[in-house]
Amino acid sequence: MSDEIGEDDVEHLSRVISDISIKSNFETIKIVPVYRIIDEIKKEKDPIGMKGKKLELVADVFMLPKNLYNGIIESFERIGLKVTDIIPNIIAKVVMSMGRSLTGPAWSIASFLPIPLALNVFV
Repeated sequence: MSDEIGEDDVEHLSRVISDISIKSNFETIKIVPVYRIIDEIKKEKDPIGMKGKKLELVADVFMLPKNLYNGIIESFERIGLKVTDIIPNIIAKVVMSMGRSLTGPAWSIASFLPIPLALNVFV
């Protein structure tokens, strides 16, 4: 990494987080940065353009069992809809409350499996 943090550094870090968070029989649906650490100093905002030698990421990783993920995708495909994104409900509510629009119609799915699950599915 050069002294200035670029988009490629941030993308590389996200790929590394995705690779190390892989669990068998689970699908990663979202990696949400909580904060970044640049040269041992916690930073809350986007690090692109900042100077630093070492970039670290603390993130929340949202995963679904693969059979549930595949079931959601297949269910929508059967009725002729293509899923463009699956967002954990808590994140979708925050994004929508900030006035940001998410394109396309959305369906909320709730499930009471061994893991509590609430999702917004965008098609």
